[in-house]
Amino acid sequence: MEATLEINTNSDTWDQFLAHSPQSNVFATSGFLSCYEEHIEYAYLVDKGHPLLGLAVLKNKNGIITKAPIQLGQYQQTIVCGRELTNGLPHSIVKHYLESCSVFLDLLAKKYGSIALFLHHSLCDIRPLQWLNYNEPEKGQFKISTNYTGLIELDKNKGFSVFLNEIRRTRKQEYASAIKSGLQVQINQSIDVLIDLYEATFARQNIVVTDDQNRLVRNIFNFALKHNSGRSLVCLDANNNCMAATLFLHDKKAAYYLIGANAPDSRSAKAGPFLFLENVKHYFETEVGVIDVVGMNSPNRGDFKTSFNAIPKPYFLGNLLEFK
Repeated sequence: MEATLEINTNSDTWDQFLAHSPQSNVFATSGFLSCYEEHIEYAYLVDKGHPLLGLAVLKNKNGIITKAPIQLGQYQQTIVCGRELTNGLPHSIVKHYLESCSVFLDLLAKKYGSIALFLHHSLCDIRPLQWLNYNEPEKGQFKISTNYTGLIELDKNKGFSVFLNEIRRTRKQEYASAIKSGLQVQINQSIDVLIDLYEATFARQNIVVTDDQNRLVRNIFNFALKHNSGRSLVCLDANNNCMAATLFLHDKKAAYYLIGANAPDSRSAKAGPFLFLENVKHYFETEVGVIDVVGMNSPNRGDFKTSFNAIPKPYFLGNLLEFK
């Protein structure tokens, strides 16, 4: 293979390449990546004029590659496969993918010295990461970790009412109880409401949200509304007190449960589960076919998301810290 590494900063070219890939997702778009206020380069493996693979490379203000995972996101640093690596029979596609990805990673390592990957869940064959410097490990290898998200399939033939009947009984009961108690849902246009509840949620865990984290939430909120790539809902009680808020992002294929925040005195009212289900109800009425719950990597969080019939799905993080 005589493929070459080509690098540019053209966001339109990147978004077009991404849109036709199985790894297409809202987090990898140039618009979302800009929320991090970092320098972004787009690297491609090009063979005979055709881009085979791509990767968004993020650098901080000191020019250092940003390690994976990056906070508040999913799949931003995924390898993206072009059409040449997605059309065909397995006996040829798998071989082509392995060869191309191995060359791509080697060229990236030589160019940047380090690589950070947050792979989309559709990329389950990570052998090229494991094989980098396979016979010369002293030259640097990927540190790979396995994480899990959860996918909720939205069966449009069954609809939301059937979905509700099939989730864990306690969730169904909480939903009915919330409606009976007068909880209401509204579209949220105020970033300050979300920030206040976001800070309160972490305060219960004795975690202080930094100014940089708040700015990132604001950037993502504004991106979602400006590009019609997400929606924020708030849950109000019968006295119009704000009990909970969510921020979901979405693209043409999936919706993503990015932020769920609750007021300190709202947990007993089950405003969080109610608001989550109201979001699910909305996405049943759209073209979105699946909800990605964006992580199931702690016991309590994992069980909460499993209670809505989220199916665990592995994804991989890879960091090459130093290439020699």
